[in-house]
Amino acid sequence: MDKVIYAFFAIAAATASYFWGHQAGQETAQKQHIQQKTLKMAENISHQIQYQTLIELNKVDELQLLVKSRILADKTQLEVQLADPAIQNKALLKDAIATANQVLMKSNEQP
Repeated sequence: MDKVIYAFFAIAAATASYFWGHQAGQETAQKQHIQQKTLKMAENISHQIQYQTLIELNKVDELQLLVKSRILADKTQLEVQLADPAIQNKALLKDAIATANQVLMKSNEQP
């Protein structure tokens, strides 16, 4: 009988520790997601401030160059992600890459 009780407590302890570990992992993942989202928002605001500053200074050529370089950088990152077999929605990535290529080619044709 004692062995049954010990086995029961061992199973209960293992189950509790599993769920505690699972919950702790979810909390950590959620915190990391929030941190990444916050950093991305800060980066976006930084870009918007740069765009607005160049507009206010009437620096159209510099603004166009900055936008083109950011499109190229983002397109390159998407191409790298496209090679990852774990990525889903590859059609969406391919469409974004194709659109970026069209925009970059069109902008290079302009004098």
